[in-house]
Amino acid sequence: MVYAIFSGAYSDWHVHGYFTNPDDAYAFCEFHNNNKDEYDEYYVVPIEEMTIDFNERPNIHYKFTFYAFVNGGVVDEVLLDEVYTAKGGMCPNNSIDKREMYRFLSGNKKETYYRYAAEIYMKNYDYEKAYKIASDMIHKKVAEDLRL
Repeated sequence: MVYAIFSGAYSDWHVHGYFTNPDDAYAFCEFHNNNKDEYDEYYVVPIEEMTIDFNERPNIHYKFTFYAFVNGGVVDEVLLDEVYTAKGGMCPNNSIDKREMYRFLSGNKKETYYRYAAEIYMKNYDYEKAYKIASDMIHKKVAEDLRL
């Protein structure tokens, strides 16, 4: 059991922390509630601890989306865009997408560059492995597009 400390209500609601010892939680609230400078009343909410081994959850997979900008065949740094979790079903296949983009420079000059996005699906949360797979996919696709 953990003992969460809250104050306020609705849109002015605050989470201040938690204690594993109920006496400490109630003493913390009493201290703040006796302080005349405090606006809201602090209160304790007992919460059962939740433990989850994310690598053992059935029917869950992770979708990592990485992207990189490419200009003149040079790959900028591969960056993480987002991570989603999805329930049920099988993990889809990894995929890569290329989009042509434009940047307008002074004098009505247009510069073309490309955004490559790689979607990596995994049963276990492993950022390093997902990053390596995405980076390899992006560099391989750029090389293929340049016919290297």
